Amino acid sequence: MKREIFYIHHECLPSTQDWARTRIEEFDLSKITVISADEQTQGRGTKGRSWISPKGCGIYATFVFKAPDLPFLMAQRMALTINRLFPTRFRFPNDLYIGDKKAGGILAYVHENAMLLGLGLNLSFTEEMLAKIDQPAISLDIEDPRQALREIAESFA
Repeated sequence: MKREIFYIHHECLPSTQDWARTRIEEFDLSKITVISADEQTQGRGTKGRSWISPKGCGIYATFVFKAPDLPFLMAQRMALTINRLFPTRFRFPNDLYIGDKKAGGILAYVHENAMLLGLGLNLSFTEEMLAKIDQPAISLDIEDPRQALREIAESFA
């Protein structure tokens, strides 16, 4: 049986992951809740790195659901789903690459019995925006980011 998906979208958040963490007790973990934003002002990746999240240029989202036993396997599952939409490859522990350039990342966090799975994908970054990333990066070209987000979310239902 597929799980219900509940979407919460914001124009701008400091971080979808932080927003979800502060409200974790409010979520129905039998459902998948997808928190997304058009822009993040304080997005972050692993090891305390910042995640550049300009308005309208990517998918910035956190998925909240009942925690499985192995968070890494859920990150891999997300990466495989994304690979069906975009020609990416997963590089341990959480990066999505096209060739030798970073296209996005996945950030897993477990809080008690809930999983927060963050996703950042560069979709329509300019060369100037890509230059601000601390490693070689690439932007995916996609017409409908919300549809792509729905397809990724539905892979978990």
